[in-house]
Amino acid sequence: MDDQNQLPQKLVSGATARAAAISRLCSIPQVEGELVIIDAQSSLLAKWTTVYAKLFDSCFLLFAKKNDDVPTSVFMVEDAFIKYNTSDLGSMVLNSSIATPHTFSLCRPATGRKVFISARDGSVRDAWIQALLSTGTSSVISDISPL
Repeated sequence: MDDQNQLPQKLVSGATARAAAISRLCSIPQVEGELVIIDAQSSLLAKWTTVYAKLFDSCFLLFAKKNDDVPTSVFMVEDAFIKYNTSDLGSMVLNSSIATPHTFSLCRPATGRKVFISARDGSVRDAWIQALLSTGTSSVISDISPL
């Protein structure tokens, strides 16, 4: 009989503990790190820019510096497509020297926004792609990795 009386109290206690953890869980990104990007919608002239990126569920946040609190750009990854082939980048690109061959693009057809992303190496690129896919809202449209 005592167990039945304890059950509501345990349920309330568990719910309270989970509710208290939500803000802490939301403050921990799934993946974060320095990337070099081109936000194809931000200007007519493509330019590689170094950013600090964080992925929180389906929000891909770009910051000017690692310790910044306010993102310079937010990319919602719902229904986004990931492409390994970035040949559609074009030839007139500034700051090409800071990009690496380990690139992919993230495109959201609903808005037409496209972001080209360059990672420091293939394993970092693949980790970002896996994190984006783990949101359950993105998919790969070209799984051919560049050589």
